[in-house]
Order: sequence, then C-alpha cells, then structure tokens
Amino acid sequence: IDFLRPTHRSPSPSFRRRRRYITRPPRGGAPHPFLFVAAAAERGRTSRDGGGEEERRRARALRRRRHHHRAAQRGVAGDARVHEATARVCVSSGEQIVSVGLVGGSDLVKISEQLGKSVITDYDYVFAENGLVAHRNGELMGTQSLKTHLGDEQLKEIINFTLHYIADLDIPIKRGTFIEFRNGMINVSPIGRNCTQEERDDFEKYDKVRNIRPKMVSVLREKFGHLNLTFSIGGQISFDVFPKGWDKTYCLRYLEEFKEIHFFGDKTYKGGNDHEIFESNRTIGHTVSNPDDTMQQCRSIFLSK
Repeated sequence: IDFLRPTHRSPSPSFRRRRRYITRPPRGGAPHPFLFVAAAAERGRTSRDGGGEEERRRARALRRRRHHHRAAQRGVAGDARVHEATARVCVSSGEQIVSVGLVGGSDLVKISEQLGKSVITDYDYVFAENGLVAHRNGELMGTQSLKTHLGDEQLKEIINFTLHYIADLDIPIKRGTFIEFRNGMINVSPIGRNCTQEERDDFEKYDKVRNIRPKMVSVLREKFGHLNLTFSIGGQISFDVFPKGWDKTYCLRYLEEFKEIHFFGDKTYKGGNDHEIFESNRTIGHTVSNPDDTMQQCRSIFLSK
C-alpha cells in the first residue's frame, strides 16, 4: 500500500462517503492490504455545494495541478479501524497535501471488499497483485500476465503438484478454494480461502506453531527452483507464487516521479510479502503492527513537520 505526503483540510464524520478523502491502510491488520489517507479541501467543498460528479472531477484535477506530490508507500491490513485512523490523521494534517497509493498482493476484487467498491478512485494509485494490475486516478495503467510468462504446461505442473501436496496434508480442517489463479500470481491456501474468519484466525495460530506454510513453501521452492519463482507468505492463511521480481517492488516502476517513498507494512521480515519493498533502496521502510500503530507512525513522520 502506498502513502504519499501530507493532507489538506479536516474531513467531516461522514468522510467515508466522500470519495475525495483517500484512505490508506497500515500494514498489520486483519484483512490484508492497508494505506493511510489524504484529504482534499476541494472534495469537501464540492460535496457541500452539490456540484455533481463532473464538478468533483474538476476539483480533483485542480488539486493535482496545484500541489507537488511526493510519495510514500505503505502496506495493507484490511481492518475497519483503518478508516477511523485515517480520518484522525486527516483532521490533524492542516494545510498539507498527501498523495496516496495502495499496493497489495490480492486481486482488485478482494481489495475492493476490504477497502470499498470505490477504492480505485479513492486512491491516487492502486496496485493490485503487487502492481501487476495498476491504476492511477481510477484509470488502468498496465497489466502483466502469469499465464503468458510461464505458459499453461508449467502452470499445470505447479498446480497439480500443489493440489497433491494439500490432499496429503494433515491439518485440523480444510475448506475450499485451495488455489486461486490470479492475473499475475498463484495464491495457495492450505486450509482453503472459503474458510470463515474464525477458522482463518485459528489457522493463523496453528500455522505459527506447526509452520504449515513455511514447510510447504520449502518443498515447492525445491521442486520448482528451475522456474525462478518467488514464494511469499502473506496474510493469515495463504502464500503467493510468482516470478522473481514480481513482488511488491514491481509497482515502483510506476512511481518514478516520486523521490521520497515511504512504505509501511507488517510482514517485513524475510519471507514475508512486504520484505522486498521494505528493503528496496527506493523506499524508506517502516514496520507496523496494526492500524493504530500505522496512524501513530504516519502522524510522527509526516504531520509533525
């Protein structure tokens, strides 16, 4: 997820209904992609004046022309508290402006479930699947395809082996959707993505003790080492498989104009899906534990200046 510099005016309590307020989630929460927010005074005014979508669009364009954007990135967590935390930061931000971006391993459908259906217009940048599907100001910037890169035969080999491994895996429960094929990666879940939130929480605790995902990743890495793939553990129940270089640093190619990029995430340790971008020489990395921690760090870094 991304964060891009300070804010404009205070949002009202109903800021979540105002698309101009950009929310950005922190890195360590429940659902899994977060950024922080940027609020723009123009959005508040057009909302009160009832000028309609065209007027709001002009206000957004005017804001972008007026202000020099500097970028910062941040990881995602997907907690309802993110919106509340973001609002409080906006209230404190005075006359500064922030450009905000979001980067997450999930596809756009899942990100929209976590952050709202208008997510691609709520943020300046939205990078789904680590940036393999990239949007700026609501418009598609570029895509990359795993199918084109690997080919169906190699994909089938990976999927078949993985399904056999899961079939033989002895864990307390299994549900459905063990493999999710995305545009730029394969997402593998030993328990299955159809599990409930309670089952998800239980598996996360079980995995920390039994190392189900790390052991599975180790086997797959050895089996398919010749394909030059990355296996990245993220979230509570799954891990991603994608070509090396297609981690979250992939999205940085769209941010060349920004000289300062801050990234906030929870899984910044080696093997976590935030590690590569956290360690990148193009970013200033910050490890966070939850939305409130993210808010406090952003307030300290950006709003105290």
